Amino acid sequence: IFKEHGHVRVLILCPASIVKQWHDEARRFLGEDANYLTITNYEKLLRDPTLFQVSWTLIVSDECQYICSSTAKRTKAFRKLKTQYKLAMSATPAPNRLAELWSVCDWLSPGIWHHSFWQFKQRECVLDYFGGITGYHDEKRLRERIAPLIHRVGKDVLTELPDLLTHTVNIVMPEGFMKAYEAMRKECRAELMGTRI
Repeated sequence: IFKEHGHVRVLILCPASIVKQWHDEARRFLGEDANYLTITNYEKLLRDPTLFQVSWTLIVSDECQYICSSTAKRTKAFRKLKTQYKLAMSATPAPNRLAELWSVCDWLSPGIWHHSFWQFKQRECVLDYFGGITGYHDEKRLRERIAPLIHRVGKDVLTELPDLLTHTVNIVMPEGFMKAYEAMRKECRAELMGTRI
């Protein structure tokens, strides 16, 4: 396919620790066609201006949690890259926080969940007194909107995961910390119940 379409330019961004692995696998599966790929790490986004001068055919974001923080310099630089097609991959089933999932989905399909995470929270989420998300106004609709963006291949990875080990560690707080914690807990409970004076 690369020989038939010589203008194809593919950028693969991944953590520095697996750049060599990407190169090895690309040569193994593509042979000479691997020369059509540019494989580099996310840190280069802040040091290599030539990456932004190319109109890429495809950008692959491997371990896409590296671009989850919408306020990070690396993520802001990443979003300036020009491409026709996008692919985000991660061995993690889903980012740890909703803001991270929003960031990845917004890169894949800008505006799918509003134009900022703040807008998304205000319009789609049920918030508690402190602004924390406790639910969604229409969770089914939200899931349907991003369903085309997500392809999970659980059956291929579940067998490789080690057994889950749980180890409970009890930590005893110093007396001063415990008093401060109890005072804060009582104050928060009173505020939530509306009995705070």
